Order: sequence, then structure tokens, then C-alpha cells
Amino acid sequence: MANAAAKRFARLLTEAIYQIRHRESKNIQLVQDELGYALKKKGGASIEYWRKGNLPSKISDLEALAQIIFERGNFSAEWMAEFLASARHPHVNSFLAQLFRANNDNSFSTQPKPAASLMNIPAQPTPFLGRDHELAVITERLVGPSCRILTLVGPGGIGKTRLALQAVQKSVQHFPDGVFFVSLDRVSSPALLLDSIARALQFAFEEGLPHKTQLLNFLREKRLLLLLDNFEHLIAEAPLVADVIAYAHHVQILLTSRERLRLRGEWVYEVTGMQFPYEESWSESTIAEPDFYEFSAVKLFVQSAQRVRADFAVRDDDKQAIVRICQLVEGFPLAIELAASWVRVLNCTEIAREIEHNYEFLATTWRDIPPRHRSLQSVFDYSWALLSPHERDIVEKLSVFEGEFSRESAMAACGASLPELSDLVDKSFLQMIKIDRRETAVTHYEMHELLRIYALDKLNAGQ
Repeated sequence: MANAAAKRFARLLTEAIYQIRHRESKNIQLVQDELGYALKKKGGASIEYWRKGNLPSKISDLEALAQIIFERGNFSAEWMAEFLASARHPHVNSFLAQLFRANNDNSFSTQPKPAASLMNIPAQPTPFLGRDHELAVITERLVGPSCRILTLVGPGGIGKTRLALQAVQKSVQHFPDGVFFVSLDRVSSPALLLDSIARALQFAFEEGLPHKTQLLNFLREKRLLLLLDNFEHLIAEAPLVADVIAYAHHVQILLTSRERLRLRGEWVYEVTGMQFPYEESWSESTIAEPDFYEFSAVKLFVQSAQRVRADFAVRDDDKQAIVRICQLVEGFPLAIELAASWVRVLNCTEIAREIEHNYEFLATTWRDIPPRHRSLQSVFDYSWALLSPHERDIVEKLSVFEGEFSRESAMAACGASLPELSDLVDKSFLQMIKIDRRETAVTHYEMHELLRIYALDKLNAGQ
């Protein structure tokens, strides 16, 4: 039976073969045969023998194998040292020094060579607006060594994906092997998650080892960032994220989700609406030009309206209506874009009145966004379906609160316990806010106004 060292050598040799196979677009058997012939063996039989848990009996075979792996692979000095040590090479450091000098490779170091394709980030059809503070915080965490899993959490349509894409574009230089976007919105089952990640990495599975093992072996020495977008319906697969982080020490993962993953190593950043004028006075008085355009929500509305109608220009009597629209949707980016799409047939005052009358007015026929984002009704329906029946009952009863409410009030209204309120915060149906009461900070809860109206409609429909 193979001992621990032989098993480690077999694992590392398998990893090297898969790495070479991927880099050279060859199958496993061909790579093994090539390695065997290079060692003056009869094909890949010896390589397969070593992969089964047997160590090379000759140091010359081990050194020749290491030489080939060094020339054809993309491994760090630490990896090469571990490979040699696992086969009990007596002079690891001196052999590595000779290996580097013989290959005249001054660039070989503890940093792996950058991959040929550094990123697959999709280009965006519109400019990125605002969110300077959020972007700075997220970027800082991505490039920091302590944050390996970062989840951007918020309701659908709040702008999580766009913010994540902007952040990774600013961080690409910190990941020599690239940043990779994995869209999960069309992944209908957890079984397809591995395939989606592999496809984004341009990694092809082979027959034999389990797909998860192959993927982890491929990622093990990589210094890259994975962006897993729309993870909320795959929450049961969160342990895979933890496994990647545990096995691939230089891989970092950024996720967008309507629900946090609840992993020990997870950092959570709550994404809220864009900056908009809060005070009621903003929609009741004359607004100066510089003040009007300092808010990113206002900029988004104007930019979106100009895309829909080329001759759209903000008049003085439009400003108060635009501010009111931003207030009504509380800076919700998707809602702002949906509202602006109506300028082709309505003026801004009419749009604000329609939103006050019925939020279902916020819909569009855009073909380049998922159907669940073509109306606020669809956005909320999707999130609603992710709740349990008991959670839906709690949210419906909490919708009677306009504005903030306390834990005690929630308990009185529907019997919601602290863990149940916490779960709804985790799933982006509630937000926690701190209320200063003299020298004490008290935790209260609130629901986004549009989401509250949606839940209130559910409550009224059931009565």
C-alpha cells in the first residue's frame, strides 16, 4: 500500500499532467506517453505506475521528469520543491538552482507566469456611474490577503453584478493568472455549477477522476479571481466555494447573491441603492444645477433617458420630478432605468405619478436582459420564490410597517424570532439599521419601500 510520501508524489504528478494537458490542449494519455518517451521509457506505463502510488526508483528519472515538468508546466518554486521532496530527492535546493540556471529562466519565481488569457469579463453597454466609496472598499478587500471569499449581497436589481464587474476590472493586475466571470443565472441545477466554472476557465474535464478533483487540481497553483454571479439559487453548493479556497491557496472568489453563503471565511458587503436626495425639500423647491447632478441616481436617470430619447433635456420643471422618482425607488438602479425608459411617451412628472400609483408600471421590453429583470414585479417574484412559506408569511406581516421597526414590534406583529429576522436580513428582504438613543445604539429593521409594497399586496391578496 502506498505511503504518505508516495501518495503526495502521485497527486502532484497527476496535477502536473493535467496542467500540461490543459496548456497544450492534449489528452491525458498523450501527455503520459510523451513524458515516458522523454524519459526513454516505453510510453506512459512508468508514468501511470508512479501515479498509482509508487516512487521512482532512480534519482535520474525523478530529475529528468522534474526538468520536463519545469519546461512544459507553469509551477512555482514552492511547487517544484514539494514535488521533489515528495519523491525523497536528497538535495532539493541545489537541484532546483541547477535547474533554473540550465534553463536560463530568470523569470521563474514564486509567482506563476501570467496566463495567456487574463480575463473573460464581459463589456458593459453603458458607463459606470457613482459608487466610488463602495468600489474603493470592495477593491481593497479583493487585493488584501485576508479576504478570500467576498459576497456582494442585496436584492435583485440593486446593481451587484455591475459593481462586481467594475471592481474586478480595477483588480486584474493583482491576479497573474487572470480574473474569470462565471454567469450562473441560467444554471438550473447544482450539478451544472462545476461545468460552468470549468467553461469560464476554458478547462475541459477528462474521464477518470471526479470533476471536482480535476478542477481543484487545476486551480491549486493558480493566482486568480473567480467572479460567481447570481449564486442565490445555488446556496446548497456553498461548500464547493469553501473547498476551492481551502485547496487553492492563491485563488480568491467574489460572488453576487441575494443571500449570503454563511461560510466561516466569508466576508459580506451589503449593496444598497445609489446616492439620491433624501430630504423631502429636494422635491419641493428649485434645485441648483451643480447640486442636482451630484447624485449618482439622478445621473443614471438622465443618462438612461437620453439613451431612450436622443432629444431629452432636463428642464427646470423636470428636476423636482426626477428627484421624486429617485426618492420613490430609493436609488434602486434597475427601477431608475425602467422609469427612465418611459420618457419616450411620458414626461417626468407623469412618470413619478405613475410610480406613486403602481410600482408594476416599472417594466420594459428590453431583449438584452434576463426576463426576471424586465420588471420589478419579475425581480420580486424571483426573490419571493426563494423564500419558504413560513418566511413569506413573516414578510407579508412585516410589510405593515412603513419605515423602521424594532425587534419587539416584529415579534408582536407576527411572532418573528431573532434567528428568523436574521435569516431575512441574510436573504436581502430586510436591512438592519442602527438607531442612536442617547448613548446606546439600538438595532432596528426596515424593508425597501418597493419590496414592502410588493409584500403588502401579497398580504392584502390573501385576506
